[in-house]
Amino acid sequence: MGTALQPVLSPQGDKVALDPLAKFTDSTFDYLKIRDLATGTEFSVPTVEQPWQDHSPVWSADGSKVLLSVRDPAKGVSDGFVVVDVVARKATRVLTEAVGADTMHFTFTPDGSVARGFYDGKRYGIDIYGPDGQVTRTMHWVGQPRVTNWFSPSGAYFVTVCPNEKDLCVWDTKTGNRRHTVPSEGNDLILGWFNNQNLLIQKISKKSAKVEVVDFFGKSVRVLADLKKLNTAFLSFTPAAR
Repeated sequence: MGTALQPVLSPQGDKVALDPLAKFTDSTFDYLKIRDLATGTEFSVPTVEQPWQDHSPVWSADGSKVLLSVRDPAKGVSDGFVVVDVVARKATRVLTEAVGADTMHFTFTPDGSVARGFYDGKRYGIDIYGPDGQVTRTMHWVGQPRVTNWFSPSGAYFVTVCPNEKDLCVWDTKTGNRRHTVPSEGNDLILGWFNNQNLLIQKISKKSAKVEVVDFFGKSVRVLADLKKLNTAFLSFTPAAR
């Protein structure tokens, strides 16, 4: 895929989105590359112009769109997102109602809306945005989401770092009610979901790390990767295409 590209496989397993990690080497525009895995054909879509950068690609459930967060790394802010229509080969830039920290990534919700983490200096939560960038729903009590894989495969739940900033909380997407509190040592990294009943967690010790499948009681049911040294590999989990 290339050492300077971040690959994200589509839900159907037939395409991969490739986002460059080295920005603006040939142009003042950032871009997203889409590759068909069966034929090897690919195309690129310009997204944003320097100094803005796109990052953290997320596929829609039907594989027709890719969502990218947008940031100005020099200022540490994000003012919106980009949606790439894979069929039309076109990118749409959306400015959001509020400017947030560039550590808060956008992701697709189960119904195709867009969500991002929220922080007001006291509490963490999430905001849901419409296609025009306006906030349509808030859940400011749920704690801090991490990366972009908050939602379970079915979309019924999402996971955050609990408001106590230690344990992991599983919330009902429709009601916003807490369903499970998963015990954590506080330094566990949420990598996403393994299936609808288990989370993917990276547990870090002083010099090594393990990627584990963890149930809602915090029990490890399977080890997916055992890294003897830290920062030696970039791991990404993609469920098998069905």
